[in-house]
Amino acid sequence: MTDIWLEQANAYINYVPEVDKPRPSLDGVLANSPEGTLLVIKHLMRNHLDSPAELIDYAAEADLAELAALAYELIIGDPMRYNSLASGFMHKIQQQSPSAAYPYVELLFGKSYASIYDHVFWRDPAHIPFLKSILTDPNRADFERRLALEYLFQSHDIPTMKEATAIARTLPALAGGAQGDNADAIEQLVRYCCMRAGLELLANDEFRRLTSDTVYHLAFEVPYLRTISYSGYKNTRYLNHPTWFRNEVDVIHAPFGGVTNTTCACCSRPLHRLLTLDPVPPGLVVTSRRRLELVTCNTCVIWTNEQLYFVYDEQGHATSYGDKRFIELEYQNKPYLPTSVRLVKTPERWRYQDYSHETRENICRLGGFPTRDQNPEYPACIQCGKTMSFLLQLPYNLPLSNGDDNMWGDSNTDYYFWCDDCAISTMVGESR
Repeated sequence: MTDIWLEQANAYINYVPEVDKPRPSLDGVLANSPEGTLLVIKHLMRNHLDSPAELIDYAAEADLAELAALAYELIIGDPMRYNSLASGFMHKIQQQSPSAAYPYVELLFGKSYASIYDHVFWRDPAHIPFLKSILTDPNRADFERRLALEYLFQSHDIPTMKEATAIARTLPALAGGAQGDNADAIEQLVRYCCMRAGLELLANDEFRRLTSDTVYHLAFEVPYLRTISYSGYKNTRYLNHPTWFRNEVDVIHAPFGGVTNTTCACCSRPLHRLLTLDPVPPGLVVTSRRRLELVTCNTCVIWTNEQLYFVYDEQGHATSYGDKRFIELEYQNKPYLPTSVRLVKTPERWRYQDYSHETRENICRLGGFPTRDQNPEYPACIQCGKTMSFLLQLPYNLPLSNGDDNMWGDSNTDYYFWCDDCAISTMVGESR
């Protein structure tokens, strides 16, 4: 069986999509043989430097600690050869199971050849003592102390965050200043670290969560995704990823796509429906509405410079916020193709996902933490001025009613935010 598994693995790695030719598959190993999956991944890590780190996604959770140990062994043993590959594998393991990657990531911290830095994956409270020691060590480089400061906020532990904030204010060099200088820059750095952790720093050093603990994946059906004529979803491997939760039966069915009965204040065309939650699942950032019909305008978010906001009545129906301001537009984008989508409660392993792997993973997410890799941006509510909370994200490659995908200019993923006090939503796009 070993030779067969490895032969399948090599065919899977080297596959080039061809019309009407099925993909060489690892499904038999990945789905039915944890032993075979572990053997294949370990072999590829040692012998194929271009092996995709996404293979970790198919390993049994119980095997992640063993794979982390191998990644560490490869990085330390031959960093010039294995850094890129093994660091990628360690990165994925740390993302999905922080305890499996502990303590290897601490041993690699600060090593120039270990590219494993990512802010959100240091959330395991076991890292707090180590990160505190880095932050308070005057012999550490400033960039390492800045990383330690940022990572400490990932713990969401209130006493830890308050202590880290107080320490940072005594270290102006972290923001590039000299002793006694740069107080404003330090405050900006602390607020930036908070935002990266999905938090807002309030008066008196209190913190407000901008994300929810509850996360759902939007698991679209295969025929729906394949209605896009040039979609990567034509390739079966994109739809075999565990985050599509094909076999999950405990789901919520929710209407997705189509248009509403109200019109956009900019173009006067019907607003485009995103997702209807009836009722709104518990645990999300929405508590002021029992029902919610999230909307946008796929045309105006591209072809105007307007930041669109929508306000929701007691029944959860949306209208454009503000006065009508008709803008003549040459182009018109279509709404999403209507369907019923399965909302799957996200397991702990997939609570956090990586932007850089989103072409294979399902990153259609309701609640939780956004996958963005650029500077965090949580917009202010247009009515009350408070920072809005993250609610929903959708990638561009979902089908519109005309069979195209929703390529919004340079935007790769779109993030939807919510003000619960004012019942207002808006969208922020992120470029490739």
